[in-house]
Amino acid sequence: MKRIAVALAALLLLAGACKPKQETPANLNAANKVAVRMVRLYYESPQMLLTAETRNVPLPESAPAALPVVMRELLKGPVMPTSLRLFPPDTVMRAAYLLPGGTAIVDLGGPTVTEGWGTGSHQELMAIYSIVQTVTAN
Repeated sequence: MKRIAVALAALLLLAGACKPKQETPANLNAANKVAVRMVRLYYESPQMLLTAETRNVPLPESAPAALPVVMRELLKGPVMPTSLRLFPPDTVMRAAYLLPGGTAIVDLGGPTVTEGWGTGSHQELMAIYSIVQTVTAN
């Protein structure tokens, strides 16, 4: 009797866990309202100040969904030859969130960042300011 009860409970759990398959939209870009939009990315200029670089990037309309895309674009580095790269080339974005109150959280990683960057405080501050300016401008 105990075996039957355990088997019946397992079947009920399995039946509850099986949900009908949700249909994926044929065009995810259309469903997420992805369109090419202009973004402003901030890098260090030769004058040791932040300078804006504009790019056209396919972005979802939703700000929380757009944040990781914008951050990945920032980590690619500048296109303009006069701007300086602020993050080590092996930097990866582990996560980026935009909370309902407007607080943005960006989690960066990669061997150089996690094991010791070995850079000065100026470059660290410029990297942080570039994230803040890029997030608030977009």
